[in-house]
Amino acid sequence: MIYSAYGNEEYFGIVAKLKAEGLKYRTHIPNRGFDNRVDRFKDHTQFDIYVKKEDEHLAVKALHKRYSNH
Repeated sequence: MIYSAYGNEEYFGIVAKLKAEGLKYRTHIPNRGFDNRVDRFKDHTQFDIYVKKEDEHLAVKALHKRYSNH
C-alpha cells in the first residue's frame, strides 16, 4: 500500500498521478460501516491504493511530482 486517500477528489488526484507515469495500481475500499447522519453528505470514503513492490519507488516519486497545465 502506497497511499490512503479520503474522498473521491483526493482519490482521483492520486490515481491521475500514477496513470500519468504509466503505473498500474489496485484499490481496496475498507468496509467502514455507516457514518452518522451529520456526516452523510461528506465524502469520507477511504481508498487504499496499492502498487507492485517493484514499482513502489516509482509510485512514491510520481506522488511527489507536481504537474502543471503549461
